Amino acid sequence: MLSFLDRQIKMDTAEDAESVANEIEACNELKTLELRGNTIGVEAGKRLARALENHPELERAGRISFYQFTGNVVCDCSSDRYLKLCNLFARIHSYMDSILYVISTKTTIEVAGKCRSDRSGSLRMNMLSVHLLELDKIPIHLPEVANVETMKCSVEQGIVQGVEKVADALVNLRCLWSDLFTGRLKTEIPLILRTLCSAVISANCHITELDLSDNAFGPIGAEGISQFLASPSAYSLQILKLNNNGLGAGGQTIAQSLLKCHRNALKDGAKFKLKTFIAGRNRLEDLGAKALAEAFSVLGSLEEINIAQNGIREEGICALARCFQLNLSLRVINLSDNTCNIDGALELAEAIHRLRELEVLDLGDSLCRDDGVIGISEIISDSKHRKLKVSSLREVVSCFF
Repeated sequence: MLSFLDRQIKMDTAEDAESVANEIEACNELKTLELRGNTIGVEAGKRLARALENHPELERAGRISFYQFTGNVVCDCSSDRYLKLCNLFARIHSYMDSILYVISTKTTIEVAGKCRSDRSGSLRMNMLSVHLLELDKIPIHLPEVANVETMKCSVEQGIVQGVEKVADALVNLRCLWSDLFTGRLKTEIPLILRTLCSAVISANCHITELDLSDNAFGPIGAEGISQFLASPSAYSLQILKLNNNGLGAGGQTIAQSLLKCHRNALKDGAKFKLKTFIAGRNRLEDLGAKALAEAFSVLGSLEEINIAQNGIREEGICALARCFQLNLSLRVINLSDNTCNIDGALELAEAIHRLRELEVLDLGDSLCRDDGVIGISEIISDSKHRKLKVSSLREVVSCFF
């Protein structure tokens, strides 16, 4: 993982994004890029896109699970502190469950985390939030360690010209890009998204996770990622997180892209098996819910669906319930803070009856009404739903007490 989480980097120009792009380019086998908590502009996005194009091998990466880089400030390469960190990095494989502060031997990255070697000798690092030593002016690159799986790059306030430098270094990884566009114009966001996604496509990446949560890009932002979602780079996509994006009608665009991805994958002899879809707080309403239900019905691979707080009424709920019956591996359903009403709740009860793998059901504040709550409760109380761990039916309190 390469992480710039909450670094509050403001990237307007290509020069602004140069250090981030260099880090991406220096990664041999990048898997996950975390950009949350920063801001990226159009020109910066183009530079990042070029960086992403350099890593077609990333899908074959090995075992480092998480990397977190925090508090990076540039410094003099001749400093004693830099040399000390270089020596520490050289000994990194000898550490077992120890907290590390590491910098690359030729470049400047701080790494914080609990680290250990697995049986194969590969390094595994688990995420650990640690305030690191500040370094002063060294070009920032990733440590030359193989088997990086996850890259986190958070960019709270990036600007138009900075994005190019980071995009060039992304290929076949998990893209954790939430909270990227604070202060960005709505006209800039689609271009930035298209730039980053185009780099991923041109580099022949095979993305497994895309997280664009908490970017208020609205329906126009959905258009910015639609090309990627229908591309071969998305055939491997398993997790799609679009929470709190203000999608509105853009939810239908996302649904259409997922259907197109499914069709394209079949033509290419591949399978598109999306497992997790999270899109809470997006004003999807009934039209968006029905469009997504159609897509999910075709995919049939969903294990988690979270579309809480979307203004969905019983028509949309009924459509979703029907699609649930075609996704029998569903483990998590969150429809809280929508409006089921009796018809929607009873339709859900019928669907839940078939979902033997269900572990979490959240229908809190969803107006299931007395008959709806009773119908669902009767279904989940039988012996066939032994995996169910959480059932948030808050209306039960008012119905039975």
